[in-house]
Amino acid sequence: MLGKRWRLPPEFVEDMKLHHTPTEASLNPELTTVVRFADLLAEHWMSGIGENPPGNLFDIDESFGLVSQHEPRIKAMGFEEVVNQLAEKFVEQKSLVGVF
Repeated sequence: MLGKRWRLPPEFVEDMKLHHTPTEASLNPELTTVVRFADLLAEHWMSGIGENPPGNLFDIDESFGLVSQHEPRIKAMGFEEVVNQLAEKFVEQKSLVGVF
């Protein structure tokens, strides 16, 4: 409802609505999958809103597999390396803005 109220493009509204179930997206499933993966990373790094279930979030989610289907470099790097590289960027950006 918020996305519609803000008059965001339909694909952004869909991303907001379906980011927990990216396989249901029809307008831009790749973007919805990336949003889901980013959401899981935020939870993994304790920067989300605390909706994480117990255990490893990635064990029960298909988003990395879906992202790697669309990006060969990510698939070649593998899950651990992708998360490690993104973690380094996260720390850099976090300290840059000084918000967290």
